[in-house]
Amino acid sequence: MKKQTKHLLERTFRSARRDLSFDKLVSAANQYFETVNTPVSLGCYLRLKYKSYDEYLSMDLVPSDYANSDMFYQDQQCVKLFSKAEFFPSIFDTEKVAKESFIQSEIACYQTNSKFIQRDDPDFRDHVLSNVSHIAKRKISRILGNCPDFQDIPISFGPGNNVGLSRNTSIIDKLTSVLTFTGNLKQWLPKIMETCPSWSCYRAKSSIPTPLDDNTYHVEVQEVAGSALGFVPKNAKTKRTICTEPLLNSFVQLGIGKVMRGRLRRSGCNLNSQARNQELARVGSLTNDLATIDLSSASDTISYMTVMELLPFPWFNLLDCCRSPNYTYEGKYYEFSKFSSMGNGYTFELESLIFLALSQAVCEVLDLPTTNVSIYGDDIIVPSKATALLRKTLEFYGFKVNEAKSFQEGPFRESCGKDWFLGQQVRPLYLKRRPSNATLIGWCNHIWRVDEGLYDFRWQALYDALYDLVDKPFHSLKGPDGFGDGHFVADMSSYSFRNHSLRRRGWEGYGYYTLGDSPLPRHVDSDAVYVAALYAAQNSQAVQSVGKQHISHSSQNGKYVAHTRGRVRTVVRRAFHPWKTSLGC
Repeated sequence: MKKQTKHLLERTFRSARRDLSFDKLVSAANQYFETVNTPVSLGCYLRLKYKSYDEYLSMDLVPSDYANSDMFYQDQQCVKLFSKAEFFPSIFDTEKVAKESFIQSEIACYQTNSKFIQRDDPDFRDHVLSNVSHIAKRKISRILGNCPDFQDIPISFGPGNNVGLSRNTSIIDKLTSVLTFTGNLKQWLPKIMETCPSWSCYRAKSSIPTPLDDNTYHVEVQEVAGSALGFVPKNAKTKRTICTEPLLNSFVQLGIGKVMRGRLRRSGCNLNSQARNQELARVGSLTNDLATIDLSSASDTISYMTVMELLPFPWFNLLDCCRSPNYTYEGKYYEFSKFSSMGNGYTFELESLIFLALSQAVCEVLDLPTTNVSIYGDDIIVPSKATALLRKTLEFYGFKVNEAKSFQEGPFRESCGKDWFLGQQVRPLYLKRRPSNATLIGWCNHIWRVDEGLYDFRWQALYDALYDLVDKPFHSLKGPDGFGDGHFVADMSSYSFRNHSLRRRGWEGYGYYTLGDSPLPRHVDSDAVYVAALYAAQNSQAVQSVGKQHISHSSQNGKYVAHTRGRVRTVVRRAFHPWKTSLGC
């Protein structure tokens, strides 16, 4: 490959395509809609052609209206193609919609808190609900077991951002940044610093960690009001609400989340894999015996009193001590009515625990087997006969079922990123990110994988339309599947062997070019490198994360250089894919 071509590919691979307007993408999509040629696809064609974007985004399908998976799949693809696009024309104020949803969730949590404080709601006199609640509390207590001591919590940093942290979020940056925390965590500060004495040493700028008379370390910390409310892209209608936690709060929250995840796994709920939910959703689409239930804003509607009501007090107190009681927005802070938000290090495990206990309790009250109950966050799978009582129970605790994504009858089920129609996979392609050569190639590869080599003329139409939008210098980048989206995935069986030196040694295969990311180097404090190494040595959870930083020492200026994730550049790589060896070699 010529040097000029190489530089051109590296420079333009991930940069936004300013020449690629939304109308050009719509034109490419309309070629696919015309090829599908159904009333739904033509309806999508007309709505996008005449810019009736709100009507397009409000389109939805009724799975029971379809006789087979193929017809449903193609119409579903047409309706959902642009539904999650970040670059969709601004017919909605997505941040305003997200803010209003957040406020509504806070109001719902406030009402749930008031209900459990006053206890004058008629549902408290419902014997069936009381029985479900009693069983759920016992299940939660059994799953969690004894509350761990602080020294038994595997606290460690996560990959995300924190209050007081710059845009770099590596382990080194977190070890050397401002140590932010909320007031309710203040009592734990000495124990937190004791988990890594070298960290205390670095923060105090001392040669050795020296405890003071009150057994605390002299470390500069900053107390903050709470987490920071923010919004990130979700789909064409709204943004996703997320709260950035203070650094030390997140440090402890993640450790508690790991303990909860381990104890859930001992009870048969494996949050490290979505496979069980996906398989049960497939079975449910065939037998109609299982229902998939999704909740609206599940993590934002975990009210404070719901957690107090269901969890044993030692565990409630542990979670309460490291949560953010407030959030800041536009320079002001407000008190949470919810217990934990998306961004808290244990929210996912907490909601999974609550929904698992409530679902199993409902099944036991109805004398239904709990073997097919499966939970992954707010993705709930239960026997179809349990859905009515489960809905009532969830509403009692302040949760709201998302009717558009919950299915208990008919041929369709969805859970954990898999959509099934009578046992067939019908998950559509979503055009999410802003168009660049990288995203266009990724979309083409997705279509190639879905259709297993483009044998369906309808998929071929969409593939060809997107392929033509990619800058021509990238068209020559073709390689095998399984090695990322830095090239077009293609059938390489017809490619000839070119590496004669390897062929003489018995290898058969082919070479190809692909594009990938390479971390950018930056200078880091030598003391910070020392602290990161000791932190990894003391914390087995962090060894892999620190090891990915690729720290090296420069002999020219005597400084340490870190190649950290987050700051990367695109490079062209020459790859060789062997597929067999000659006999006798």
